[in-house]
Amino acid sequence: MPLSLTPINFPFETGKNIEEANDDGNNISDEDREPTNSKIYSADRPANQIIQPEAPDIGFKINKITFIEYVRLQVKKGANPIAGNLGNGLFGSRCSNKVEWHCVYYLRRSTEDRKLLADNAVVSASEPNKTTFFGGNGNAVVNVSSTSSTDSYTIMFHHGHTPNDPSDDGWVFINSVGSGDFAFRNPDGQSWTLSYDGVTVNMFEGTVPFNNDETYYFNLFNSNSKLNEIGLGKFVVTTAP
Repeated sequence: MPLSLTPINFPFETGKNIEEANDDGNNISDEDREPTNSKIYSADRPANQIIQPEAPDIGFKINKITFIEYVRLQVKKGANPIAGNLGNGLFGSRCSNKVEWHCVYYLRRSTEDRKLLADNAVVSASEPNKTTFFGGNGNAVVNVSSTSSTDSYTIMFHHGHTPNDPSDDGWVFINSVGSGDFAFRNPDGQSWTLSYDGVTVNMFEGTVPFNNDETYYFNLFNSNSKLNEIGLGKFVVTTAP
């Protein structure tokens, strides 16, 4: 939240010759240059940038990717192999049909620094992110349930009104429209438990206490299924082409 879309045109939509390779400049590392067991193999997986320039602001990301792949055959002369890296030029004759294939990446902000990792859970929460100038070194643990709603959540700390008495220190937990929960310290004196809309958040104080108005935020994504969910047409992404 907010949703951002950055589509990339297919090569044929920009006037490029789709008989030429256009995926990368070094196409000798992931495709066979010579037959193996009388077959030509390709392992040209779609790349995904898991360290995002806009992270850690991204909670979730969905990459929908569609490809057309085929094989060309070039006959070599004599005993010498075909020279070097052929790049994305046009070499040999096409000897296979153009095969359409598609994939979907679901990614979630993780505990690893600025990384988006694979997310295949039906309901999941992005790792809570701290606002700027956050002083406390405690942590937040989020647990979700099947009833949790897709939404953005904010958790804010408030010092109590009684000086030198931390028992009335509390956290406010709200969703995007301001509904939520408030919790004072648990009896252990070092934690808080908040619950709303099937989401339970446990806050734990570290060696450096939380300061007033320090805030975490995270997103939650509830999907019927993150597998075989998208499949609307020939050039629309699906996990079951």
